[in-house]
Amino acid sequence: MKVLFVISDLEYRGAAKQLGLLARGLPRDRFEPHVCVLGAETPRTKELRTAGVPVEALGWRHALNLGAAWRLRGLLRNLHAEVVHVWGQRPLMAVALLCGGRGRMLATLPNAVHKRGIGAELVHAMLLRRVERIVSTPPAVAEMPNSGAAPAGMRFIACVGPLERHKGFRDAIWTFDILRYVEEDVHLVIAGDGPDRPRLEQFVRDTRTSDRVHIIGGQEQIGPLLARAEVVWVPSRTTGGVNVALEAMMLGRPVIAARTPELAELVVDGRTGLFFPPGDKVTLARLTRGLLTDAALCQRLGEAGRERALAAFSVSALVERMAGLYEGRAG
Repeated sequence: MKVLFVISDLEYRGAAKQLGLLARGLPRDRFEPHVCVLGAETPRTKELRTAGVPVEALGWRHALNLGAAWRLRGLLRNLHAEVVHVWGQRPLMAVALLCGGRGRMLATLPNAVHKRGIGAELVHAMLLRRVERIVSTPPAVAEMPNSGAAPAGMRFIACVGPLERHKGFRDAIWTFDILRYVEEDVHLVIAGDGPDRPRLEQFVRDTRTSDRVHIIGGQEQIGPLLARAEVVWVPSRTTGGVNVALEAMMLGRPVIAARTPELAELVVDGRTGLFFPPGDKVTLARLTRGLLTDAALCQRLGEAGRERALAAFSVSALVERMAGLYEGRAG
């Protein structure tokens, strides 16, 4: 069975991670996965090709990119995929408007869909009529060796993800500005890129924390950074952050996350991590201070988080569930 995955990009975020795990994990005796990325080439497109998954990156940078649209139309018509699985609003619109081929179309959409006015709602409803089923992809993470304690050197708190306003990285910088007066040897490292980067960099300058807050851009491999962190913050104000929280847990690092519906399904407060109300900088600083001064608590949360990630969020469980949906076996 041919399955075509269509996604906006393969930058570091939850959807891209789950798609990659799924495309590599589908049994090759039953499935032939293909991936179409609307955006540009990234290290993850190359990783998928190395794993034997055909990937086409269209370089679709603006709405009227007729060349990219024509290439997507050709792929949909010529591949004859039995299942087209779109990930996100933009791929849904692109595939639906370009005929979508003859295959069944499934869609994984964000929990929070931001519509603008009645016109956008009507367009959204029209597009959804092309979809056989909206599916959720439960978070999953590949098993990695436990790295143990962070090596000697700079102590730091890690934040990772696309630099977008709702991700809460400005809150993270503000919180660190509170924390730095009682933790003089700890730094904050923010890994990621995106439209909010200039505003964040200006805020670092405004708070005069440039010597200890480091915005290092997107990284090909996030695991080594998370493995060396004292604590991992997931400060999302609305949605997102599941991928980084899960990877940190898998690596045995203590996680402090904003209490959002998505993260509440992953982290068990007080057992596998800690929660704070989204945007509550004082509480985040207080919880972090408690972890930085309690090595035993850090170890306990890290070990419990790793056990939960292994038990509840394995790649095999993700692949089994989605394979059943593609073959029409799952309800």
